Amino acid sequence: MGDSIDKSRFPLLYTVDEYIKKDRIRMHTPGHGGRQNNALAIFNDILKYDITELDGLESLYSDMGAIAASERYAAEVLGVKKLLYSTGGSTLCIQAMLYLAAGKGGRVIFAGGLHKSAINACILLDITPVFIKSLDDLTCMKAEAILREYNDVKAIYITNPDYYGRIYNTAELYELCCNYNISLLVDGAHGAHLSCFDKSINPLYMGASMTAQSAHKTLPALTGGAWLCIHEDRYLHNAKYAMSMFGSTSPSYLIMLSLELAVNWIKDHGKESFSRISDECSYVKAKALQYGFEVYNGISDPARITLNTSRLGISGEVAAGLFRDCGIEPEMYDGNNIVFILSAFLKHNDFERFKSAICFIGEKYSVYTSLQPDFKVKNRLGKACGITDKNTEIYEEKAFSYGKYIDMQMSPREASLLDFEEVGCEAACGRIAAEIICPCPPGTPITIPGGIIDKRASAALKSCGIFTVKVVK
Repeated sequence: MGDSIDKSRFPLLYTVDEYIKKDRIRMHTPGHGGRQNNALAIFNDILKYDITELDGLESLYSDMGAIAASERYAAEVLGVKKLLYSTGGSTLCIQAMLYLAAGKGGRVIFAGGLHKSAINACILLDITPVFIKSLDDLTCMKAEAILREYNDVKAIYITNPDYYGRIYNTAELYELCCNYNISLLVDGAHGAHLSCFDKSINPLYMGASMTAQSAHKTLPALTGGAWLCIHEDRYLHNAKYAMSMFGSTSPSYLIMLSLELAVNWIKDHGKESFSRISDECSYVKAKALQYGFEVYNGISDPARITLNTSRLGISGEVAAGLFRDCGIEPEMYDGNNIVFILSAFLKHNDFERFKSAICFIGEKYSVYTSLQPDFKVKNRLGKACGITDKNTEIYEEKAFSYGKYIDMQMSPREASLLDFEEVGCEAACGRIAAEIICPCPPGTPITIPGGIIDKRASAALKSCGIFTVKVVK
């Protein structure tokens, strides 16, 4: 097909077609993995399903008709009080739940890496963020100390699971929120498929006021398909209105149909399919450990593999290139890690190729595994792969692990509305950011309007190829 595409007229189609011809195993979003499957079979004749709000079809933002009926059925399948479809990804869900929890402003405690959409919602809603460096640091004692310091905290916002697949039990945190009559908001964008596993590892059931999930990331749904799960009665009445505040007035029926199909796929095939993937995943992790990779051993997503490459003496970026050479496309990489999302439609042969790639890379760099993986050794060995000491430090900081997180001097909204100037990254050190800069993936911000730009943030920007930044005058 590629030879017949006029690149000047169809540059995107041409580029996508060129990628398809590489025939890589897609271990990244979206959840259908680019494979034909029965769950999305109706899209073989796609155009007749591309419709809009007509008599009898209703609107995505009304609470009646076929769409609402489909959402009620989805809520029943997932075991939640109310579920709302989104054709604007988890971004729309995150905006809506922040509006429901803090529509009149106030403070929200954010713990760990957060998505750009949450900061944009803070700008729109005049929310003042209070940051805690990581979810590991968010003890109930620390959260309660913040709640006592500020009397206008409306919610605690966390990401669970995180981009690396780590899962945190939120039961005690949710109890604390209930005691203070505030919301626990969960960005579960990467956890929609966890409904196919035991409830004990699913953040959807660990305690939350509202949860945003991107079905398209890990389930057979079209890109942009997500849902907002509401667990508390107090948010039911205004939920559709909140979605309409931020969503398109022309939502895609194709995406909505794919969400309905995904729900039915979960009901009919989800547990069986992901049980197989989980077994394959365990074998891959064992092979990775054998060949010198490090694997997170805490509670984590059974259908996601995060490999730490530090013992091999290479960065995640170098490892990603090596996997691509083996015909495998990862989801993301950072300084020392590379992340793979496992589609439910991967075949046994795909995993065999994956394990072969792991063996190849492990054997290629096995000379390094006998050395101590301390910071200096990793840097020295990394130089052979084009990684300098400075770059390795930047890579580690890129994961949004700045020592003090971000020192906020004014609200994101206030900083976004002030006059600004654009300066070089080094000159920006100590200045107040006037824009959000957020490399994606994983979509976590390096600068936030109203926050001080420190040396680490400046270095991280340059490592991403960003050399200027807007700052408040």
